[in-house]
Amino acid sequence: MDSYNAAGANDSKVLEANVEAVCVECATQLRQAGLSSAEGDWLMSHAEFIQSRIATDFMRSLPILIG
Repeated sequence: MDSYNAAGANDSKVLEANVEAVCVECATQLRQAGLSSAEGDWLMSHAEFIQSRIATDFMRSLPILIG
């Protein structure tokens, strides 16, 4: 994650940029691993895509945990 900036961790703009960098990296890794082909970097889209591919009805119906 080249765009992570620990030096400005108390600055809200820096924190926002760091969170965005983490999301971009996670989405990239999910795509590279073949776990998601959802577009964009919004992680909820990837969670929903992955959940929709779960074969077991019971497991697929479990809520996506947020928080």
